[in-house]
Amino acid sequence: MPVDLTALPQPGAFDNLEDWAAEFVGAMQSAFLRNPFTLVPPVAVAALPPATQAGLMAYVVDEAGGATLAFSNGTSWLRVLDLAVVS
Repeated sequence: MPVDLTALPQPGAFDNLEDWAAEFVGAMQSAFLRNPFTLVPPVAVAALPPATQAGLMAYVVDEAGGATLAFSNGTSWLRVLDLAVVS
């Protein structure tokens, strides 16, 4: 079940940002405990951002050989399955 963003605390409801941030973090932690799964964004090969930031993940929908999970190692986008460069 995805997080209901409308149920998250809104900054305008608090006197200061510190109180809002504490409430927001608590709400996110609670949501994560209910559903620890993360949605990996689907993306086409041509739409992958530069691989300059290591640790990014994407679900590549049009990879040669079928849709696959991929991650950036800071230089290239690699398939999780076999560490081959996404093409």
